[in-house]
Amino acid sequence: MILHWLNQIQASERIKVGKKAFLLSRLAQKGYPVFSGFVVNTTTFQAFLEKLEDFKSLLADFPQTSLYLDIHNPKALQLIAQNSRHAILDTQLSSDELTTIVEAAKQLNSNTLIFRSSLSLPSTSAKYPSGLLSSQVCWNQLESIELTLKTIWSELFSAKSLFYWQRLGIPLEKVNLAILVQPLNNVTATGKILIQPHLMQIQATWGLGYSLLKGDVSPDLYEVDSQTGRIIRKQLGVKYCAYQVPTQFDKNESDLLKLNSLSLEKQESYCLNDDFLAHLFQMVRNLWLENPTVTGIDWSLITEQSPQFYITKVQFNQLSSLSENSDNSSTSMISQGLGASSGIVTAPILIILEIPTDLKREMSGSILITREITSAWLPLLKQASGLILEQGSMTSHGAIIARELGIPAIVGIPNATQLFTSGETVVLDGNTGKIHRGKALQVPVTPQKNNINPDAESINYPIITQLMVNISQKKSIEKTMDKPIDGIGLLRSEWLLSEWFTKHSLENLLELSFQEQLLTELIELIEPFVQAFHPKPVFYRTFDSLEKTTLGKRGTYNYLQNPILFDLELQAIQHLQKQGYYNIKLILPFVRSVEEFRFCQQRIIQTGLTQFPLFQIWMMAEVPSVLFLLPEYVKAGVQGIAIGSNDLTQLLLGIEREDSQLSQHYNAYHPAMQMAFKQLIQQTKMLKIPCSMCGQAVVQYPELIDSLVEWGITAISVEPESVPIVYQAIAKGEYRLYLEVARQNRNPINYHTGSE
Repeated sequence: MILHWLNQIQASERIKVGKKAFLLSRLAQKGYPVFSGFVVNTTTFQAFLEKLEDFKSLLADFPQTSLYLDIHNPKALQLIAQNSRHAILDTQLSSDELTTIVEAAKQLNSNTLIFRSSLSLPSTSAKYPSGLLSSQVCWNQLESIELTLKTIWSELFSAKSLFYWQRLGIPLEKVNLAILVQPLNNVTATGKILIQPHLMQIQATWGLGYSLLKGDVSPDLYEVDSQTGRIIRKQLGVKYCAYQVPTQFDKNESDLLKLNSLSLEKQESYCLNDDFLAHLFQMVRNLWLENPTVTGIDWSLITEQSPQFYITKVQFNQLSSLSENSDNSSTSMISQGLGASSGIVTAPILIILEIPTDLKREMSGSILITREITSAWLPLLKQASGLILEQGSMTSHGAIIARELGIPAIVGIPNATQLFTSGETVVLDGNTGKIHRGKALQVPVTPQKNNINPDAESINYPIITQLMVNISQKKSIEKTMDKPIDGIGLLRSEWLLSEWFTKHSLENLLELSFQEQLLTELIELIEPFVQAFHPKPVFYRTFDSLEKTTLGKRGTYNYLQNPILFDLELQAIQHLQKQGYYNIKLILPFVRSVEEFRFCQQRIIQTGLTQFPLFQIWMMAEVPSVLFLLPEYVKAGVQGIAIGSNDLTQLLLGIEREDSQLSQHYNAYHPAMQMAFKQLIQQTKMLKIPCSMCGQAVVQYPELIDSLVEWGITAISVEPESVPIVYQAIAKGEYRLYLEVARQNRNPINYHTGSE
């Protein structure tokens, strides 16, 4: 047997058909709407490779040599890739195999077909790549089918693919490649759904999904309550075009995907009305209730006869899905909270109710459980293998610190300190927010250096908006240097100094000897960052607070009470300036009044920092009064602002971001927040100063980036792991803005086509 019909695949055939096809097959057999299709299995591909006669020198022994390729030698890699491609394309399938596939394709009753790779990898811990092997579209004709099938097969040996598998440590003979073949007909609309416990985020656009994939449109956005289906918010997208395929066979037409302009009526209409939304929600909710590990789906809508939604792709949590049929009976779930930092760890628990006075307690790689933490806990957290908090949200200090340290974390588990006992071993799954007993879910961790994101290679188009990173740990420098970033948008002083303050108190700074010691340490702490990123800017945010406080003694108010630490920070920056590091900028935190700013400005001038032409004084826009006082701040000398979305959101909405019970109402996409962001950005344009956005808002709500770009944001700063998705969102937002301007100016736009 060389192929399997999608609705007949058995559990024992999972490896032969690959993960993508198997997941869709499970859904189809459970009654969910999935397009018909069949799979050309992995054994067909393996048998085809064995027939290659002119490729013995490279391919016959390829599985044994693949991991010894010098992937850093581009010429050698390209040569192997080219020879592999030619050998595969020049070899014919057997007549029996080709006849079987062509006859099956005829039963799909479509002039056009889509071929999609479906992989099966040797380890459950291996990450299934996205976009590594492109989908292909072809006519439902013998020659086209054979060429398309071999084209996808040959992509397994492309330079990009060889690089990916070698870095991941997976031999090519362990990569099982099947091909899913389905009809490709024109549809009314397509889109994606991201499923969260309290919210479903739905994207929709007209026509086939390639316009979303290639960023040619900005989709309609809908936010729906995951429990009730109530529409919380919707936003009309910018949809000037849509992909379609020909309805009739034309042997002279090789480019099947056509990007056509939409009528003005369709441009100004939502793709999904309330009835369609309700139908889609019910289908997805049923799937989600049946399989809580579902995190998202891709869908298509056909309305030619009776409206019908189809599931074209389903995404599950990496560890479990309806497809695996795994037996986790030896591991029972104890509790679930909010997965705030990804990763999985199995380790013993250590419960600490209050921060130790000396922080010398040995964690020994334990999972730390406590109520809540501040930056003062950082030295202890560096020794932990995971973190569980009773309080907190995605924007809480614990979540932010855990993500930068790269340890799994779960927040928002009430009474967590009482549910567990120090010493017991648990599995902490930061991806799902679940905690299990035992070790059944333990997964081998791939070394960080092998974590390749194939989507990062698509970041090759320029953007105007600056993209920067928020970091504070020296080890974060290395993992950000290869990213397409324009500098450090936020270097937090209190996190740099947390270890110093575990040994000393602010009162110690009254003694000259401690001041000299801290000045030396400050210089040593800051220098690696400004050195690594020079001449790119590094925005150093001066000391805020080590305490958990929203409205207490924070930011520049502290400097009025005791300016010693602030003065030492300024002296450290001046020292680095004299060493030639002119890329340091200053951000003042939590400024409550113009008077506080003027006080700080005077001390900055006295230190001599302003004598360097490139030096700038910025302030965080965190206190809501800045919405009304920004012109006064600029008049006083503020040269730029960084919108701190985390603090501004909690203060403007009156919701403590560390309070897990209110976390579902903490919403940086709230209409009030959007109005605040817009007002600040537009004011800075009028006042002719730059404006950046820091915080989790753009990571939690990437669709916000489209508006930020339109309003005129000059920079966005995020955590390193969020750079790829934010980069692409910026690029799409800028391209959409270009399309809109071109339309207003009635300039012709040349559209291009492509494949998934």
